[in-house]
Amino acid sequence: MDRGCHVWSDVGNGRNTSAWFDLWSDLGPLGDFLSPRTITDADFHLDDTVFNIFSNGTWNWPVAWRDLFPILTQLDHFQLEPTKSDRLLWKDGGEFQDFSSSAVWHSVRHRESEVDWSGIVWFAQWIPRHAFMMWLIMKGKLLTQDKILQWDLSRRKNMNMMCCLSCYENFDSHQHLFFECKFSDKVWNMIRSKVGMVAVSLRWVDIIDWLCARVQSKKAEVYVAKILVAAAAYTIWQE
Repeated sequence: MDRGCHVWSDVGNGRNTSAWFDLWSDLGPLGDFLSPRTITDADFHLDDTVFNIFSNGTWNWPVAWRDLFPILTQLDHFQLEPTKSDRLLWKDGGEFQDFSSSAVWHSVRHRESEVDWSGIVWFAQWIPRHAFMMWLIMKGKLLTQDKILQWDLSRRKNMNMMCCLSCYENFDSHQHLFFECKFSDKVWNMIRSKVGMVAVSLRWVDIIDWLCARVQSKKAEVYVAKILVAAAAYTIWQE
């Protein structure tokens, strides 16, 4: 991330803004076209603030700079505000806002459309380790045997006898483990009646569809159902 494109100084009295290296005007940092040698040869210091190089309503730099760097004429109407402190601003998409870690995060984070299942993974009563496992399952990111075989073909000779360690049939996969495996479907059949999901099949997609259809519900049994499904999935994966 290029700090210079986002972090701006809103100059008040100029005492806390670097004259040469901060971004405080549309010209960009003056140091982009004024070299350190040029600055020091004019008897300025590299740590000067805007306040140090501006006094009595005018800039203190040599008159020759106006010919060497005509762009500086764009600052002729600049004024300090003695009673106002400098402050940092965050620029995002052409708009300025007060600098904060929240503003930075929302500018740089990767955004995607909200998925319809977010409410069954993240909600007020979620159990952290269970919710994280649910998120991995929904993203299809668990390191199941079918994925290992796809990613590392060199292992196929050593893994061609691998099977689900819960039922010893088929490779384990997201679909198999939740809850088509003979072991996990017994678990699901034992617990689904506790949350009114007797009619819901053992297919993960059907379970998620049932929960998604009720994601806005405030009923206690729906919250318990979300907690129970996540806990069951977490425990089966741990097993």
